[in-house]
Amino acid sequence: MNFFDLLAGFGGGSPGTKIRYGVFSNKEDAAVEPDNLTVLYTCVKILSENFSRAPILVKDGNGKVVPHKVSDLWNNKPNDWMNPQTLRSTSEWERNIFGNSFMEITPNGLVYLPAQELSDYEIQGGRLKYKLTPISNPRNRDLRVSREIEAKNLLHFRGVSNNGVFGLSPLSAAYSTHQLMQNATRTVSSFYKTTR
Repeated sequence: MNFFDLLAGFGGGSPGTKIRYGVFSNKEDAAVEPDNLTVLYTCVKILSENFSRAPILVKDGNGKVVPHKVSDLWNNKPNDWMNPQTLRSTSEWERNIFGNSFMEITPNGLVYLPAQELSDYEIQGGRLKYKLTPISNPRNRDLRVSREIEAKNLLHFRGVSNNGVFGLSPLSAAYSTHQLMQNATRTVSSFYKTTR
């Protein structure tokens, strides 16, 4: 999936990536225009590139930096196929588009999980578990199966949340705000037209 596949799905019509955990109705389409795409792409790219340079530091109670498995993976070698900057940039890109980004903590390192694949969660006995449902990809012949992942085994970066677990898509929130402003303008305009 590339950036334009994402926006094709966001703009409606074609079966593309859905912006999930958003605040607008699936029946409404967002206006996707070339100028909007350029601005959006540039903003997300700048945020992702800046975040990709940020290390994670774990500190003890006295504020002293201490060694930690996750910070070592995040800062040095997250896994065998991604360097730290690529992993962090991908993470921030996902968070800015979908409102969430996930990295699974495994014995072999940090594994990037597409936000669209973590579809639900449940809390059992005071423990949060996420439900991973792989998206089928016929080209990859993806044989992964659905499974649950405990929150303690995930790095989850989320945006603003309405439930404390999944973040809302900033795109959905911006679209909702834009629609609200348009509706308010129409209401005020129609009020003045009818009072003349």
